[in-house]
Amino acid sequence: MLHLILLALLAFFSTNLSDSESPEYRTSLDRDTPYAKLSDNTNKNVNGYHLWDDKKVYLQTSRLGNIYTAIPPESKNTSMGLPQLALLRSGKSSELSGDESLAGLVKAIIKSSLKDCDLIIAVDGSFVESGVLEILVEVPVLKQVVFIKSPEDLAQQVEWKSARCQGTFLLLSDAEHLIKFGDDYRFQWAYNAKVVIIGLSMDSLKMFSKTMKGQKTEHIIGVVKDENQRNFKIYMNLLFWGEGFKQVSNWRGKSFATKAELFPDKISNLHKGVLKVFMFEFEPDMFIVRDSSGRILGRHGRDVAVVYALSEVFNFTILFVDIPQDWGALLPNGSFTGLVGLFSRDEGHLGIANLFPSALDDRHKHQDYSTAVHEDRGCFIARVEPPLPRWQNPSLPFQATTWLALFIGLVCSGPLLYIIAIGNGENESEDPHFKSLVTSSLYAFAIHADHPLETMPRCLSTRVFIVSLLVYILVFSTGYRANLTSFLTVTRQPKSIETVKDIYEAGWKVAGTSWFYSALKHSENPYLRGLLDRYKINGEFYELKEEILAGGSTMISSSNSLKVLSSLTTTKRGKPLLRLLKECLSSFPVTIGFPVNSPLKFRFDKSLSRMFESGLVERWFIQGKDKYLKMKQRQGEISEYEDEGWNSTTDGVIPLGMDHMKGIFIIYSVGFILSKLSFLGEIFIKRCRKRSVSK
Repeated sequence: MLHLILLALLAFFSTNLSDSESPEYRTSLDRDTPYAKLSDNTNKNVNGYHLWDDKKVYLQTSRLGNIYTAIPPESKNTSMGLPQLALLRSGKSSELSGDESLAGLVKAIIKSSLKDCDLIIAVDGSFVESGVLEILVEVPVLKQVVFIKSPEDLAQQVEWKSARCQGTFLLLSDAEHLIKFGDDYRFQWAYNAKVVIIGLSMDSLKMFSKTMKGQKTEHIIGVVKDENQRNFKIYMNLLFWGEGFKQVSNWRGKSFATKAELFPDKISNLHKGVLKVFMFEFEPDMFIVRDSSGRILGRHGRDVAVVYALSEVFNFTILFVDIPQDWGALLPNGSFTGLVGLFSRDEGHLGIANLFPSALDDRHKHQDYSTAVHEDRGCFIARVEPPLPRWQNPSLPFQATTWLALFIGLVCSGPLLYIIAIGNGENESEDPHFKSLVTSSLYAFAIHADHPLETMPRCLSTRVFIVSLLVYILVFSTGYRANLTSFLTVTRQPKSIETVKDIYEAGWKVAGTSWFYSALKHSENPYLRGLLDRYKINGEFYELKEEILAGGSTMISSSNSLKVLSSLTTTKRGKPLLRLLKECLSSFPVTIGFPVNSPLKFRFDKSLSRMFESGLVERWFIQGKDKYLKMKQRQGEISEYEDEGWNSTTDGVIPLGMDHMKGIFIIYSVGFILSKLSFLGEIFIKRCRKRSVSK
């Protein structure tokens, strides 16, 4: 009796829950579930089930199971005006026909692999009233059921995004819609979902595996009836392991013939599968060593080492494909050239090209980027300006004001000494040489030169003045000698261009790749945009080197690359002739390229992050740089220029040459010329006096 009472109460509350569905609850369901759009104006409550008039699709909802499904009107019971599927929930007897064996297989798949996942269920006409659909609808999870008449239905009527794990059941008897959908609507598909395809032949499954979606979906299984039309064969897509599908088990009515994992991890171990890697030379980050005949002997550089490391971790075979140096430019027809174009056509799996993430021209919709493997930034390279001439060095230890003060002291000290000596006229003990203005001035100059004459003052006042003059000169001469040594041995550089504003105002020409041209074009810095009028698209350093060394030109490129390339252009003593300007563009991550929606990206990113954080990538960059410099040295491509204007060293000691001492020789020459002029002047004056006496 108690048992019957409990059953009656359960039936009563279940009926009330179904019949009391309110507009307020439907509004709440609309907010909380992104897949359903409920409206009080378009929904009717009939026996606890809502009839969605929009697009003539019936919508069933359940508060207890949080279930909603869209059922095509073709399947509704004409006597009740509702889908027969709804009758299952209301306790009516089902007239659905279905394959019990296939329904059992679906249950097993859900139980083992999709127990807590959201479901997308796409069916065509022959499966609408099948027992398989009945089983799927009864699973108490969030789900969508869509009736398929064309590929557009899959694209427009399904919400493919889900924050949780996701399963996709495709119950189809017509393969044409699925295969056409597989190559269209790039972003309308759950690439990370576990896909189960029921109803197609083996040939149709293979055709779908070759479509864009089939090649990028890691987990696909196909259910195909065996020859006896009783049991089912379970096929799994091989993805990168091989072509098409491989049988993994059989379903014999109630169980699998052999235990097999239906959705294994196909990325962590690629079983020597071949991955096509696009590459172009971007020295020194990536370069190829060839013999005299052009045969490739090896590939080196940071990005190449990263790909080799990934092949070791994920056990795949690398197939390098050399492409022209073109990151990708947008064409008028909407397609792309270069690397972006190759990825948009899904012609490869990875790309290494010193790649920077960019949304320029919506290229991120055609090409995906890995996590950062290295840090870099765009910088300008320019020549190192020749040093200032050294003939000025003797005048450099003191500033102009100091030299002026010293000159005033020199000019005044001679007459002051003469005045003091004349003031001691009554004292005949004073040396008579000091009573001559010329001699006193010469004596004062000798003291300033730190070489006073042997004549000694005899009077106290003269001695006090001479002592103060000696102390004054001692400080000046000591400072001058010490500072002069520095100026004679250190090269002084002129004021150089260091900023983007300097480049713009100096009118320099700029060269670089098309990628940097686009970056400057979209920059908010007016000086960077101002460089576009004089920008030349050319990323070849060796073609631009002589123009840069001549002055008035610069090149913008990766700072890591420019540092290495600048070391190839030095003086014979190893002095670099090229430098990086202080102001660079903002830093950016260097990445590996993928096609959009590639199943490789998620797991590859984890390994790439570990490589970057451990310092391995930086080590590979340094090793690649060393190999590159050795290769260029063997090929004789390291340019050495004359040391004109530069310091030359021998065992760490700087010998002073004519360039260092040029200034003092100029002073000597000027003094020699003045002495000769004064000598000629004296002869001329002497002859004039003789003529006047003879008259």
